[in-house]
Amino acid sequence: MTLLRLHRWLTGLTALVLLALTSPQAHACAVCFGRDQSDQTTAAISMAMLFMLGVVVVVLGSFLIFIGYLMYMSSQADDGMDELAEVAYQANPDGSAA
Repeated sequence: MTLLRLHRWLTGLTALVLLALTSPQAHACAVCFGRDQSDQTTAAISMAMLFMLGVVVVVLGSFLIFIGYLMYMSSQADDGMDELAEVAYQANPDGSAA
């Protein structure tokens, strides 16, 4: 048994033991326990989960937009450097210092 397989097996075993030792009330939320959908607590929990999911989507989307912006600005800077290098080469084609 390789070290990686042993690590995965021990991780899985640890997760199962921890799951077995937790109380049954911690295994699921009120929605998963099958409470009445018209109950106010169930509705509040559902809305809270949707809100938290929305926050995660907004934050991750912001990171993606920022990374895209950095890539765009990087490509713009590269284009400017290419033009600058071309002008410098035309001014001094032999590459010697001025």
